[in-house]
Amino acid sequence: MKRILTSDFYRLFRSFIFYSVPAILTVSLVMTIIGGGADNTQASLGEIFSSASSILSSIIFLLADIVAVIIWSEERRHGYIKNLAGVVRGRHILTCSKMITGVVIGVVFTVFSLIYIFLSYVCCGVKITDYSTNGALVEFLLVILTGIATIALMLLLYELFHSSAICYIAAIMIWTGMLETLIVQLTYLVFKWENTGRYLLKTGLQWENSGSLEDLVRIIIYLVLFIGGAVLVSRKQDIKS
Repeated sequence: MKRILTSDFYRLFRSFIFYSVPAILTVSLVMTIIGGGADNTQASLGEIFSSASSILSSIIFLLADIVAVIIWSEERRHGYIKNLAGVVRGRHILTCSKMITGVVIGVVFTVFSLIYIFLSYVCCGVKITDYSTNGALVEFLLVILTGIATIALMLLLYELFHSSAICYIAAIMIWTGMLETLIVQLTYLVFKWENTGRYLLKTGLQWENSGSLEDLVRIIIYLVLFIGGAVLVSRKQDIKS
């Protein structure tokens, strides 16, 4: 496992695409600073976390999903998978390594996003006068966990279909809300269920009492199911081969 992780991290940190999002955020920060000061000179810590949650759920984790799939697909495109197959006892080890790589991508992008938001406030002359978060920190952490769950879903889809295109389409549909809106509408038309959105991965965060223990449990269940499904698929591929 250690050799596989070392190999994956080596390729990750040498990949140009991995540095694309931090580079975009850095350029955006410079443009924000050049653009001038802010109208509101005071803000709370909760506003910073709320802004970070917005940027994570609107674009950053969509890019994290896509970058993760690109990194994973390089294994097959450049033949790494054949070289690694003889080193490990089962394909599920490779799957677990991919998941860890995906989590690292998500965490790094999250850290850069938070730094970007904070420096955007500070460099534009905004002073942090209120250090209370008012639930914004919990929301921020739940968004991160949701993003990691979508990375796990991308891994499951990639193990099932070995198609980057399917993963890209799924990521776009998830983070734009198209997929869960479609699920809500279909379940209502077919079964007359009115509260389906409450139990979905991303839409559930926008439901009443968001930020509760129910959200945490729901996201963890999805995360476990997606990772477990990906490992199960990879184990079945071992049996077939």
